[in-house]
Order: sequence, then C-alpha cells, then structure tokens
Amino acid sequence: MDYFALLPPEIIQRIFNNLTPDDEGLRSPLSKSLLPFQHRRLFRNVLLRSYKSLSQACETAQRPQSAFLHTESIDVRILKWRGSSASYDKFDDTFAPTDGEIWRFFRTLVHVKELTIISPRLPSLILAPDFAHSIFPNLTDLYLSSSFSEFDDPFDPSHYTSLSRYPNLHTLHLLVDRDSSNISPLSRPRPPLPSTSSKLVDITLDGPLSACQASVTQLIDSFDSLESIELSDAFDPSRLYDLISGLGVHPQLWAIRFDRCVAHEHPPRGNIVDVWLGFSRQFPNLRYLRIGGECDLSLPSFYDFLRTSCLRDLDFAKGTNPSLKELTKLVENGGTKHKLRTIRFGNTQGERGTRIEDIGRPYDDDEIDAWNVYPDWVLPRWNEGFREADLVEFIEIAKRKEIEVTGTAVEAIGIDTEFELEHQKLDEYNYRREVITS
Repeated sequence: MDYFALLPPEIIQRIFNNLTPDDEGLRSPLSKSLLPFQHRRLFRNVLLRSYKSLSQACETAQRPQSAFLHTESIDVRILKWRGSSASYDKFDDTFAPTDGEIWRFFRTLVHVKELTIISPRLPSLILAPDFAHSIFPNLTDLYLSSSFSEFDDPFDPSHYTSLSRYPNLHTLHLLVDRDSSNISPLSRPRPPLPSTSSKLVDITLDGPLSACQASVTQLIDSFDSLESIELSDAFDPSRLYDLISGLGVHPQLWAIRFDRCVAHEHPPRGNIVDVWLGFSRQFPNLRYLRIGGECDLSLPSFYDFLRTSCLRDLDFAKGTNPSLKELTKLVENGGTKHKLRTIRFGNTQGERGTRIEDIGRPYDDDEIDAWNVYPDWVLPRWNEGFREADLVEFIEIAKRKEIEVTGTAVEAIGIDTEFELEHQKLDEYNYRREVITS
C-alpha cells in the first residue's frame, strides 16, 4: 500500500514544493496517485536550449495528461555561438518544428505566466496576431530577444499591436540584437494606431534605440497605463536625451530607468538639460529614477530638477558622475519636494580581495619572481567630484535627514586603506625574507 499517498493533498503538495529540481527523489518513478504532484513540481519551470528539445516538447505536449499542463514558466533559448558573441542567422534547423507545431504546443501552456524567448524566429511568431489570439491566456511577463531581421524597423509599434491579445500581460522586455546599419527606421511616427486594451505597466527596451527614435517614442506612448520604463541605448552616437524629451505625458509613471552604454566612444547627442526641464511635466508622479551611462550630471539643472521633483528613490548607475557637493546642498536645504528616502551610488565599484593574513603568506607572483599583494583586489576609481572622504561625510548628513545611502560606492569605502595595509604586511614579509637570506 502507498501510505505516502494517504496524506492530505495539501501536505503532499508542500512536500513536493520543498524538493529541488535536481533532487533524485523528484525524478524517481512514483505511484500513479503521486504523479500529478511530481509533474507539477518537475515541469513548473522549463528550459529548452535547442530546436531538437523544442520539437520533443511539441510532441510530448500533445499526449493525454501532458506534464506541460503544470508549467508556469518556460524559457526557450536557441542560440548559435560564434566566437564570443551570439549569432541569430545560419542556424542548423534540422529539428526545427513547424509554425503549426509550435502553435499547438503553445496552446497547451495554459498556466504559463512567464515566457522568455531568445531565438531568431520564435519572437516574431509570438507577435503574430493569429498566434496571439489563442495562446497564453495567463501570461504576465514576456521577454523577447532576437534580431527581428524580418522587420525594417524592429521598434515599429505596428508590430506590437497583438500584445493586447494577451489579457493579463503587464511586463514586456524587448531586446533587439541587431546592427543599426541594417535598420530602416521610420522617418516619422505612423498615424495614430487604434487604441488597445493592453494592461502593460512595465516595459524595457534594449537595443539601438536612437536609430529608431520616432518608432520608440510612439511605441512607448501607445501604452497609456505604463508605470515603469527602462531604456538602454546601444546606438553610437546616442540620442537618448532627445528620445526621452520627445515622450508624451505619462501621469501613471512612477519609475524610469535609462542607460547609455558606457562602452561608446562618442558623447551622446542632444542636451541633457532639456531632459530635466521636461521631466516634471512628462512624469508628474515620478518616484524612482535610475540614471546610467555617460550622462553629464555636473550641471546645476539636474539638481534644480531634483529640488522640485517628487522623487523618493534615486539611483546612480555605472558611468554617471554625480556631484556630492551639489547633492549635499540639496539634502541640507530640505531635499526634494517630497522627501527622499534612498540614494544608491553604483557609479564606483571596488572589491576586497584575499588578505595575506587569511592565507598566511603573500601572493607568489611568477611574473616578477617575487611576493606581491593578491591580485584579486579591485580598487575603486574616485574622482574630483566624487571623493571617498566626501562620500563618508555625505552619508552622515543624509543619515541625519533619514535618507538611506547604499550602493557599490558605499561598499567600496575603506578598500584603498585596507589595500595599503596589505602593502605594509608585504613589506614586513619581504624584510623577513631578506633577513633570513642574509
């Protein structure tokens, strides 16, 4: 007799919930009464890495009592690696299922809430109106990554009207991995698209945004329920400032994140001052702002904007150059219109490495045939407007104003001093070595 199966279903379910996917007991043959619990746990999250595994899944899903009926999250990653970068063309698609097989497979995934597709072909199928009409009724989060080579302009809003057919979709992450030289952008916005009933509240656009400025702007403005926007521009030279300034009014928006890739050699085009001048009008209820990339934050206009804004949380990401002097004046003079709660500094990074005392001896450096400090230390790069001593003082001032200061820059405080101590210990070891040798 299967005594385990006699337990109440809620107890059995809790037991299976605590098993990890690689647990041997989860993969062992079980009784017929326990099989649904096993499938529910084992197939809750599915990862498919090839056309062959996708084709097998398409076949399996059509069987009676398919285990995919329990899938809540599915991740399809079909990539061909060439050197150090991913390529989306010239695939070996010998085992690739047909569009019809994929459609029938997706129709069985009625409980899927999170869908990730990184592929040259499948993202376009998800966006096809005929596909979207009858699949993923419970989908909430959609991540699509592709070259979208079949689209002249991959951000053309007309390609995304089918998103309204997913009734519960609220998060979209769109990554366009494509060289801007192969894009034919819209020269001007399309005529207004029919209003949609989309419930999208969070959208992330990543790729050569500045190459498609008109379409990106219209795509964002076509969703009137947005609460959070993230824009990451991979175009050089970036015109991200102009793009943001061209957005319409989004009264429901409470969070915006933008980033210009710091690897670009050219300064961004446009005037960042214009961005701050329009923020209060475009996003009147903005509470969270994250800035990344090479943005000039030394200008007084940025701190004038902060002073009149409703921000609660401020985040400086990698590549930015905030002025601690201006921020100190801002905090001391009352802060923003509505009190700031947190400031995060991710603009400076450092890492404590292996200490000599932890190992008992210095690092034996073969290159110079001598002892050295362990090479895994990463020293922070402070600058004139953002010095370590000034950050320590700012943290104390912010603390008195009940503002929490966090981030990699805060974690980097003291690393330089600790690194100097490592050099002192190294000198002691070298001195002992010389004494013993002599």
